[in-house]
Amino acid sequence: MLFLIYTGARKREALDAKWQDIDWDKKSWRIPKTKSGKVRHIPLSMGALSVLEALKTLCLEGKLGKNLKAFSMDDMTQRHIFANPRTGQPYVSFFYSWNAARIRAGLPDLRVHDLRHSFASFLVNAGRSLYEVQELLGHADIRTTSRYAHLSRERLIAAVEVVPLVAVEIKGLRKPGQAGLTENAVVVDDGSHGGQDHLA
Repeated sequence: MLFLIYTGARKREALDAKWQDIDWDKKSWRIPKTKSGKVRHIPLSMGALSVLEALKTLCLEGKLGKNLKAFSMDDMTQRHIFANPRTGQPYVSFFYSWNAARIRAGLPDLRVHDLRHSFASFLVNAGRSLYEVQELLGHADIRTTSRYAHLSRERLIAAVEVVPLVAVEIKGLRKPGQAGLTENAVVVDDGSHGGQDHLA
């Protein structure tokens, strides 16, 4: 689950991933077969790499399952990363373990695909562009990514709120120093006093 959150990958992409697809030097994961039919490369964050490092250690030490012996690095390259410890083959599905985990977490309606949405939301809320999100999610059409545009607008609204609040007053209605007004208050002529502006 952590790997899906850290990469935004589709469930099937993760289940089909092999160790030979990981480029440790470039911190990249090559997905040879995607939904769009094109090869794509996903940059791996420190979080994603830590998950892979832990799994690699377990593989090399033979601690992934009773029926699996320790692997050499050469043996590992052709093996699937997230293999069934009983068979060594990739999982067809992990619904039951996922269902048990989400019920324990109090999130019975959470779908595996929602982790992909969360990944995209984290990126947008951190200020990354929709183009970057599109590339990382592997969307062929930017219109698919545009569903996250509202998050970008919300971030912009939050951004303008950091500008220090300055009280703006209409001349003749209030005077600086009255309740709720600050010394930095700006008095603006409302047009009913000869068009003269006054600043306090």
